[in-house]
Amino acid sequence: MDFDNGFSISVIAGGMAYSTPREDNKDPEFFSSFEVAIFAPDGDFTREFFPDHHDDVLGWQSRGQINALMLLVQSKNKK
Repeated sequence: MDFDNGFSISVIAGGMAYSTPREDNKDPEFFSSFEVAIFAPDGDFTREFFPDHHDDVLGWQSRGQINALMLLVQSKNKK
């Protein structure tokens, strides 16, 4: 999803993602947690919204956590 401020969020799940379960399935309702990445307006990964995290992605995020993160990213000043 792309935001008006230039940031974007990627939410994935499946066998190669930090999700629950770690199995491939096309139905999003199959999953209870997801892997999330945020991209800066320049297209690079950014940890700006989770600076204390050790990786470019956040694993095992619930729908509620993702919604909160999306609101945080969306509220960042526009480019």
